[in-house]
Amino acid sequence: MNILMAAPFNPNGRYNGGISSIANDIYTFYSTNTNKNISIYKFETCRVKRKQKEFTKFNFLNILNFIKCYSAIRKEYKKSNAEIIYFHSSCGIALLKDLLIIKHFKRKYKDARVVLHIHFADFDKIVSNNKFVRNKILDYINLYVDDIVFLSQKTLDEFNVKCRKHLVYNYTKQNKIVNFEKENNPKHILFVGSLDKRKGIVDLLIALKGIKMPFVLDVCGNFIDSDVEKEYKKYTNNMSNVLYHGFVNGEKKEQIFSNASIFILPSYGEGLPIVILEALSYGCYIISTKVGAIPEIVNNNCFGKLIEPGDVESLRKNIEQAMCNNIDFEEISKYGKSFSFMSFIEKFEHIIMK
Repeated sequence: MNILMAAPFNPNGRYNGGISSIANDIYTFYSTNTNKNISIYKFETCRVKRKQKEFTKFNFLNILNFIKCYSAIRKEYKKSNAEIIYFHSSCGIALLKDLLIIKHFKRKYKDARVVLHIHFADFDKIVSNNKFVRNKILDYINLYVDDIVFLSQKTLDEFNVKCRKHLVYNYTKQNKIVNFEKENNPKHILFVGSLDKRKGIVDLLIALKGIKMPFVLDVCGNFIDSDVEKEYKKYTNNMSNVLYHGFVNGEKKEQIFSNASIFILPSYGEGLPIVILEALSYGCYIISTKVGAIPEIVNNNCFGKLIEPGDVESLRKNIEQAMCNNIDFEEISKYGKSFSFMSFIEKFEHIIMK
């Protein structure tokens, strides 16, 4: 079976986030497991190089990128001799743009099967608050999509569409032996993500300002918002216990995750962050927000606590409580590793073989 997979395989100047990781993992898996009789062909959706700090803005480069994708998809589908087009998308205008490309494709290849994988888990943000955009998104899904994949059961239930609906959680590929004798004094706190307003890094820094107990905060990720970068520097100017690492991978990433006791992501909007699943697999206690599919994974249990986005005081109190608690790193790690890559692949194959 040949599948044309549309995704930002090479972000080309944009933030290298979860969608890119998932699409590349699928491609690599089937490239090296030829006995699966499944061939993945790449359809790159990031065809124009953009400035990383402007990737959320609607500008000429985004329009040019859309035009290039729009004009290329029919040709690349025919060249790949594919039976399915598997489209990784997000929400709002970005999703509408992808559905316009799918509409253009489907008008020529009416019998081709389209699978849409939405990497966000807030219904209102997925379909947009704009009535015109919302109606178009839902209309195009009903007209041109055969299967739709969600990250969250709640989101799946909220979508009243004609096509087949599937729930597939994200995964972690972390299977290394974890050191459960973590350093507890000072506690190591970890933040991993794009450094912008949506991920809540400034909220975290404000909350930590009020904590008297010793800690070390490791911050991993790239700045994509100049205003947030200024605020970050302002709050960390006299905080020698805040260590900025930039984007991390490989051994350095493993070391930072292994040392961490508490992982914090005070985000305002998410799908199902892979970094939370990774942190769980390393035995980290999670403090995050009630957004996206996160409550389906961490629901104020022994693995972590959830707060409302923007509630800095609650964030501070939960950090202090976690720093005082004895964390069962081993039990958390077992739970995290249950979200395995092979479990994801089994669900992926179940969908495409329907």
